[in-house]
Amino acid sequence: MTDFKYENVWRPALLTSVAIPFVGLVVMFFAISTNTTWTTLTDVLRRATIGWLFATGSSVQQDGVTIGVIPIGFVAMWGMATYMFAHWAVRNDDVDFRAFGAVVAGFSALIAATLSIIVSNDDVAVPVFRAAFQAFLVPGISAAFAASHRAERTWLSLPERFRPAAEGAAATLMLFFSLSTVILVVLLATSLDESAHLWATLHPEGTGLGLALLLILAVPTAAFWVSAVLLGVPVNLGGSSYVSLAVTDVEIMPAFPIFTAIPNPGPHAHWVFFLTFIPILCGAFGGFVFRRLTHQNIPWKRCLQHSAGLGAAAGLVAGILIWTSTGGLGTGRLQSVGPPVFLTGVIAVVVFTLGAVLGASITHYRLTREPQRF
Repeated sequence: MTDFKYENVWRPALLTSVAIPFVGLVVMFFAISTNTTWTTLTDVLRRATIGWLFATGSSVQQDGVTIGVIPIGFVAMWGMATYMFAHWAVRNDDVDFRAFGAVVAGFSALIAATLSIIVSNDDVAVPVFRAAFQAFLVPGISAAFAASHRAERTWLSLPERFRPAAEGAAATLMLFFSLSTVILVVLLATSLDESAHLWATLHPEGTGLGLALLLILAVPTAAFWVSAVLLGVPVNLGGSSYVSLAVTDVEIMPAFPIFTAIPNPGPHAHWVFFLTFIPILCGAFGGFVFRRLTHQNIPWKRCLQHSAGLGAAAGLVAGILIWTSTGGLGTGRLQSVGPPVFLTGVIAVVVFTLGAVLGASITHYRLTREPQRF
């Protein structure tokens, strides 16, 4: 077993914690200075800092309005960049991934909290706690995984007997959100003419690089809305507008191309009902993956326990991810959008657990009865 040295943690952790926000602020500074009107250097620096804090998951409060939806596309890029840089930073050090992740999380939270205090005033405020919490969570987890993988440890040194269940939970989530994204892409493709017309209206000169970037990074949030609908939960689009598997009831939406994916108002076709089987089939797939990765002679009771655990874990993670797509998008009726958080999480846990138990049970039966044919 590798003898990790805790004193080696500080240098790469501090480097990771400082480098990623610095690069992000530089990119945001360039984007804002070239695409907006500003008066002083202090003004553009403040805007860039607020933009960076919002892009990394913090909410922004202005004139009594809170924009709280987490831009999960930006957050995913942030986590990926942190992972890659941390993986490079520990290349010459034997570090304990737990200590490394904790130190990166602490430094990142301190930096985010300090920046939020500096840029907040009576006009625009960035809540300190949320900025610090997001900066604690995302870089900390990304850095811990990077150090763990650098040390050739999978699943953060999770005990061997639980790794098949972890693989099954990951398979469930990957399949579920991949199918949600495919459905979103199909909806966007069917409304391509409307999207093109809207794009031409917003940018008649043919440019719009910033809008294109925002559209791409908004796809994960929209995909999470599709995921909630697949779980049978209505997604609130502000005011009395909502989308569910049964019906769409919407008012006039803001001029943003991704909103063209919203189905036409009115009841949906009867075949849409079959989409409700997607979550339970994804859970069953996770159960299948789990059982195929375990020893052939595991007891039936252990198979049920671990499959139920992986389904519940996948449902909990799905609920947390879908929660990031809720909050405020602007003023008026857009102050609260997204699916109900608690209901979404409960349904995800129940459905994925049932699916995982079903998939693992069928696979267990086939493996024990006909191992040579399965």
